[in-house]
Amino acid sequence: MAKIPSTSEIRDTAGFAGGLTPELARLHILMADSVIDARNTSLAVGFRISPEQVAATPGLHVGRLVTVDRLVRDPEERLHLARQFQKDPFDGLG
Repeated sequence: MAKIPSTSEIRDTAGFAGGLTPELARLHILMADSVIDARNTSLAVGFRISPEQVAATPGLHVGRLVTVDRLVRDPEERLHLARQFQKDPFDGLG
């Protein structure tokens, strides 16, 4: 499993992701305010953006990024991950 980097190691990160909710669709952007892995290791990123800026930007979401060590294709497993880790409806899987 990939190690969650410390805040001093984070710069710009991009990767392959699949949304856990229908609101996070293809070509949307998730700006993570926290990252959590399958072992419940969590990192607060410290990212802040106003709700007005998010609302004014179609396809932009802010929330928790769940990271796992494999591609999750099964809809039931995605639903399980969403229920297990998510704190709001605009979270992603990375």
